[in-house]
Amino acid sequence: MSDSETPAVRAEIIAICQEHLARLGEEAGRVAEDRLATLASKTAADTAALLDQIAASTRRIRAAGDAAAVLVELADSVGQLCDRAVVLLNDGDRLTGFRASGGESPAESTDLRQVSFDLASAPALAHAVETKDAMVITGGQHNVSHQLASKLGYSDDTELRAVPLVLRDTVLGLVLVDGAAVRESAIESLILTAEAWIEALNSRPKT
Repeated sequence: MSDSETPAVRAEIIAICQEHLARLGEEAGRVAEDRLATLASKTAADTAALLDQIAASTRRIRAAGDAAAVLVELADSVGQLCDRAVVLLNDGDRLTGFRASGGESPAESTDLRQVSFDLASAPALAHAVETKDAMVITGGQHNVSHQLASKLGYSDDTELRAVPLVLRDTVLGLVLVDGAAVRESAIESLILTAEAWIEALNSRPKT
């Protein structure tokens, strides 16, 4: 190849490369669009399924005839939105287990009420009760009490979200949620529904 031909050949090679790159770009764009469309369709389907699940859970909560039944439905509904949900009842200076759902809870739900401990032994939970704020904590026994941690297998590596159940400025209890795929907004929505329905049940005239 002569020196005089080299620039022309180089220009042709560059043009060919640019043409291939353009085709590749178009193909990549089509693939990306297809993938985005598939993702959007899956996201829409997942969102619709989640909304249906929340609606069904809300109906079950509102069908409950007393506060205890409301809390059972709440625990079971929240347990579907995380790895495990635990409802604890507040009795002034103590927390008592009520119900667990998700994870290994079928064995735990019958005897969780045997778990009862002073708030002083669970400073992280005591803080959630005192402030009435949802908070993220770890499940070590120094945070949630030795009794609760050993019963449910919590450890310092367990991340929990503690959400207070509040009625007329009084904390009825806490909902503890753990797991990687936690639907926080959906869970908070169900807790608000449970609070409102317990309030409605308590406001009904006694017969």
